[in-house]
Amino acid sequence: MTINRSIWYRLLASLSIVLSAPAWAEGHAFGHVAELAFSKTYGNIVFIRLDSPNSVPSAPCGNNGYWQFVLTLQSTVDKGMYAALLAAQLSGKAVQLDGTGTCTDVGAIESLNNLNIYP
Repeated sequence: MTINRSIWYRLLASLSIVLSAPAWAEGHAFGHVAELAFSKTYGNIVFIRLDSPNSVPSAPCGNNGYWQFVLTLQSTVDKGMYAALLAAQLSGKAVQLDGTGTCTDVGAIESLNNLNIYP
């Protein structure tokens, strides 16, 4: 059985699009930092909650219901992001937070990937 070349190419293109799509979506939230928390139980992890965030649903694993993101303080960049979150909270500036699409640091809370601060 032979397949028409144009059909074959369309099939391959469709298959590559489907296979290259991410298995989960990252969460996005916009608002003001309402709460930052630490716990000795979790070590160097900061829990982040925004006040009435405008958000896109987080990764399927992000079903905590209270905290939107966590940030593990391992690198210099992580510590800089934490300092920026504190500054945004103290100054009342709005932030946009983007997740990684995974909940590897704390089971039911998406890990933070990007941070933007707005005037």
